[in-house]
Amino acid sequence: MSTAKAIAIIAGAGPGTGASVAARFAKLYTVVLLARSASTLSSAVQRITQSGGEALAIPTDVSDQKSVHEAFQKIKESYPGQAVRVGVYNVAGRPKMQSFLEMTAGEWAAGFEIPK
Repeated sequence: MSTAKAIAIIAGAGPGTGASVAARFAKLYTVVLLARSASTLSSAVQRITQSGGEALAIPTDVSDQKSVHEAFQKIKESYPGQAVRVGVYNVAGRPKMQSFLEMTAGEWAAGFEIPK
């Protein structure tokens, strides 16, 4: 039986909420951080490792299927046999700033689209 920690994948691990969520999960899991910005990921990994956690940064564009596939291949190669137990999808859309009760279905859905 393996004593390795299970993996938590945090997509959208940029500054703010994503980095905070990643730091919290790093207390119990090996965390894999996905975001477009390598510099953002680098600082998050540094904070996690300085706190005694283990983190892997993989620059990834979650709106691109090939990029996501490559990220999961890297996870499998980096942590063979370790189980992924948590997935957090914290990718920011651009929701319209108004009451959701006043939004059309199209405006609501647009808030979940991943900006380029």
